[in-house]
Amino acid sequence: MRGRFQYHALMTGRPAIFLWALLAAMLLSTAEALPFGNSSTAKQNLVFVTEQMKPFSYKEDGKIRGIAADIVTGALNSAGIAHTLELLPWNRAVERSQTEPGVFIFCLARTPEREHRFAWVAPLAPAELVLFRLRSRGELAEVGRGNLAGYRVAAIRGYFTAEILRQWGVPEANVTLFPDQNKQAVIEHLELGRSDFFLGDVLVFGTLLKDAGKEDTVVQNSPSQRAGDYYLAAHPGTPPEVLRRVGEAVRSLQSDGRAQTIFQEYMRRTKP
Repeated sequence: MRGRFQYHALMTGRPAIFLWALLAAMLLSTAEALPFGNSSTAKQNLVFVTEQMKPFSYKEDGKIRGIAADIVTGALNSAGIAHTLELLPWNRAVERSQTEPGVFIFCLARTPEREHRFAWVAPLAPAELVLFRLRSRGELAEVGRGNLAGYRVAAIRGYFTAEILRQWGVPEANVTLFPDQNKQAVIEHLELGRSDFFLGDVLVFGTLLKDAGKEDTVVQNSPSQRAGDYYLAAHPGTPPEVLRRVGEAVRSLQSDGRAQTIFQEYMRRTKP
């Protein structure tokens, strides 16, 4: 009885209080050290990664801006969601969003190959693809997706356009891939006759041509084709509550017309 009484006194006296306080402090510090230990997204600094993809996302005067960047940051700011926005090479952005839970990425085209590799949060803008060629190559005017297999086509490495070319039956040997950080080299590649076409986004490559003063040299070979949407996506291990809160913020900006206003403003700026 004496031994049991002493044990009971030990666990109900001041030492017990100290032990419980120590245990609580350990649990609290562990929760804070774990990713998303706190369920409130307002207290988490979420990371959003994107690339140089003007006019959707680009850096100007030290600030990341663009159609998609303004929609995402506008939605997060309106919802009071703390965040960090980073501009990275595309392959590095994809790598981070696949290896780090809680990292979001845009603009990511939603394709069957990518479907199970990401959590899809919200569409941001339409993906419109077109074949570009030299204006001087008028003999290529009748070439389209149905008879493209016998021609040389350039695309950007890591982009979904390479996947599209495979679907269109273009042999891998006929495809030249360029790093996303050197998109302008595609123009010289076409001018030197090393590829017949470039498959790219009508807005992105069109903006690149305009900035390079080459919009009269390289032209669209045919009307653009809708190829789905560019999305805001995230690592699939990101907590559902975080995905829901971010998705609701973006959809709110879209439903009240602010996203459309952002899009129209950038379109007005890019007109000749």
